Amino acid sequence: MEEYNEFESQYTFDETFQRLKSKIFDLNLKIFAIFDHSKNAQEVGMAMQREIVVVFGNPSIGTLIMRDDMRAGIDLPSKVILFERSGSVFVGIKKYRRDLKSNEAIEAARKLNDVVESIAKASTGK
Repeated sequence: MEEYNEFESQYTFDETFQRLKSKIFDLNLKIFAIFDHSKNAQEVGMAMQREIVVVFGNPSIGTLIMRDDMRAGIDLPSKVILFERSGSVFVGIKKYRRDLKSNEAIEAARKLNDVVESIAKASTGK
């Protein structure tokens, strides 16, 4: 289960994207993939507003969660979506919500949620 939250950015799309990547690197997290959905649409002759998904994480945190519940692997690593809507720029996140058993995994999930939200807020100026 996940909880979706959205933050409107004070910055342009490109500035928000740079701030997002910088915050991820500042926290010593690894970017595993960047999906540019608008670029992919353009490559097949279709148009859409700008939209990028950044997949990132820290295996030492995710592993604690997945050892407790292997189904967590469908939700991890963490993702943020950066998109334009009606002339504004937004960053969306999904907070991790699963019933975990061990205190170690519960604390790891809490830390993960705090970190993902801090990245969204820092990248949007919130």
